[in-house]
Amino acid sequence: MMKESKHVTNFKSDHLQSGESVLHPDAIEQIKKLAELKDAGVLTDEEFQAKKEKLLAEI
Repeated sequence: MMKESKHVTNFKSDHLQSGESVLHPDAIEQIKKLAELKDAGVLTDEEFQAKKEKLLAEI
């Protein structure tokens, strides 16, 4: 099983524990993929945050 990126773990602790509704599974998977790209150096922190915020705004 793949280890969760620290970005996904931080997101979960920031958002899911605050009582917000559970995210759509597709959004979670897309955020995980974006975090992997960021960790691999393909995306910058700014690009990752912008894409994550766009996904979250759509749900």
